[in-house]
Amino acid sequence: MAFLTPVFQVWNKSFKNSKTTQIFAKKLTSFLSELKSFLNSESSELSAFAFDDAFVWFRNLGFLKDDAFNNAVAEYSNDPIVMSKIWRIWIISSLLASVSQRDGDIVDIGTYDGKSFSIALRYALTTKNSVVNKHFSILLYDAFENPPDEARKSNHGKELFKYVCDLFQDYSYVLPVKGYVPASCFGTQSKQIKWAQIDLNSAEYDCQAFNYVLPRLTKGAIVIFDDYGFARYKSTQDNLNKIIKNNNLNPIIELPTGQGLYIHE
Repeated sequence: MAFLTPVFQVWNKSFKNSKTTQIFAKKLTSFLSELKSFLNSESSELSAFAFDDAFVWFRNLGFLKDDAFNNAVAEYSNDPIVMSKIWRIWIISSLLASVSQRDGDIVDIGTYDGKSFSIALRYALTTKNSVVNKHFSILLYDAFENPPDEARKSNHGKELFKYVCDLFQDYSYVLPVKGYVPASCFGTQSKQIKWAQIDLNSAEYDCQAFNYVLPRLTKGAIVIFDDYGFARYKSTQDNLNKIIKNNNLNPIIELPTGQGLYIHE
């Protein structure tokens, strides 16, 4: 049985906030280095794992041994960024598979390089055979070239849109959409949405995206907020919770991965 090996890296921008957080990052890296023989090992009795700003122990983490998920991740198994957020990717993969037989569009708002979603799509197709029913689409939104500074990542630039288009060229129902959210969403308006991921690294834009998605959600639709639980984006959580309260909606569930999960009624 294959076993995925997560990666721990201090990617979080919050580590650069001050001397205190920079010192903490160094001490944390040193501490985990000393424990490396117990970490990220299938044979460890402690079942201790460090990745994606999380350190857990005595967990099954069965998804790391899931054959279908292993196969979906295989292409990126040596990519440290992918492997550092593997638990988050498992969450979106399993939730995408869970809605595969329903009617409605799938939207990934802030898809960046599409790697995470491509893994989720492969996993869902392997386990469920299909992801969208006839007449529905998968829409991948991003600025691709010039995002706001907070959302900017290393691969943003002129070549990113082409990269994502090429990545999904074999899927006729997947449409990458270039432009700023939420305005770009209205150019390809969905009437029904059954699954959405929102990852814009901004309280303002995450909320605008949720307000776009909300009236289009089908019963039982799923929305994953990538930044909901991270301290750096507390304002995102606070403002999304206001939308929830004002509309008397189900609460957003804060996950240990830093994500937030909303299930629509």
